[in-house]
Amino acid sequence: MVRLIRSDLKLNIFGECFSAPPETMLEYVVATIDVKEQKLKLFLDNKQVTDFDYKLRLNQVNVRMSWHGKPLSMSWHSTITVLVIHGFLK
Repeated sequence: MVRLIRSDLKLNIFGECFSAPPETMLEYVVATIDVKEQKLKLFLDNKQVTDFDYKLRLNQVNVRMSWHGKPLSMSWHSTITVLVIHGFLK
């Protein structure tokens, strides 16, 4: 997920808030959920700046994904990076 970190240094991921490091203030970051490690990793300019424990709940993992109408399979040992593009996901 791509997020702008504002001056309050809060990162909101699916309604959960995390404290971002000061160097990310007013910067766009990429947050990646590592399913195997159960971590939320935060990147600035392709460099990991921090990570958080992120225990997936069943309703977060039970997502049906498709690309051009074809279902996608996802391994439990994969890393999920979600980029939300305006109008792309509905």
